[in-house]
Amino acid sequence: EVIGVNTAIASNSGGNEGVGFSIPSNLVRKVMEELLEYGRVQRAYLGVKLDSNFDQAVASRLKMERPQGARVVEVYPNTPAARASLAPDDVIVRFNQEYVQDENHLINLVSLAPLNQGIDTVVIRNGRQIVVKVTLSDREELQQRAVAPEDPSKGYPVEELGMTVHQLDPETAQSLGYPPGSNGLLVVKVEPGSQLTGKLQRYDLIEEAARTPLNSVGDLTQVLEERNRETIVLKIRRKNGSNLETHMIVLK
Repeated sequence: EVIGVNTAIASNSGGNEGVGFSIPSNLVRKVMEELLEYGRVQRAYLGVKLDSNFDQAVASRLKMERPQGARVVEVYPNTPAARASLAPDDVIVRFNQEYVQDENHLINLVSLAPLNQGIDTVVIRNGRQIVVKVTLSDREELQQRAVAPEDPSKGYPVEELGMTVHQLDPETAQSLGYPPGSNGLLVVKVEPGSQLTGKLQRYDLIEEAARTPLNSVGDLTQVLEERNRETIVLKIRRKNGSNLETHMIVLK
């Protein structure tokens, strides 16, 4: 009875002693069946960034008794998660009839889930439990070369600030002339009447809010929630021809 396929060993001496690692047999079976049927492995894709440091403090903020499940930090546009209306700070506690232990467990559950079938997903949102139906897609079919987004619908609206942003990725950074390793939220649109009108420009890069680095929209949302009665300073990088400028914008 096959229970796994060994892949590596952690050994101080290089010999056959130490800690062994293996691929679970259920995953091996799925890979085998897909190779036989399709000639390649279909990689199920949800389209979210998950919180690897989901702790009691965050759980309490989300009106949960304890950290359980996988907290969504970012929902990528035009993905199964976006089509299912998942949102930052959603906590996925059950997926395909399995209780979710943490973010790594959810990743494994997604990898074993069928494509193009509605999967009931239990989510805790604002302290309430709701059920959404997620239809996973093949990652290779969804992956496209990232370019600077022109359409605001491809970004994430931040209604409190009246703007739409897009998480910066290496390809987009290169296409806009930002240095390698740049991180932050790319401004796609500023709504008329927003307090940021005339201060922010399209393709400005918001690197920090209240001295907090912004690696996802969830980071910005958390800063706004924690400091909703305070003045917040945004650190902005802006391309001006061949020059890269830094600006500070004060939000009241």
